[in-house]
Amino acid sequence: MGKFWAATRRAVGAMAWLAAGLGAAQATEPAPPVQAFFSAARMGSPVLSPSGTHLAITAVGRTGRRVLAVINLDRLADSQVVAAFEDADVQQVQWVNDERLVFNVADLDSAWD
Repeated sequence: MGKFWAATRRAVGAMAWLAAGLGAAQATEPAPPVQAFFSAARMGSPVLSPSGTHLAITAVGRTGRRVLAVINLDRLADSQVVAAFEDADVQQVQWVNDERLVFNVADLDSAWD
């Protein structure tokens, strides 16, 4: 049980670190417009690896599409985007083991007719 809680604390710390970085850039700006509260989240779908050493998340990439990033909870500098597509968005993410992920992709910009 101790290993689980240690991993959980590291994951929460990493998310707080990311949120603080995003918030620090906006600290001097005026209040966001109302539309900002109804836009898609910049980060989401956090999934902790089986060993608790990595956190997989979806995030908005440079092109506006959702990408898959893996955060190394022991060494944040080693975190990286592992899947990004020009015409699709990463969705549901699941760890297979400590070294493999599976995920779905969809075109969230397309509309059903």
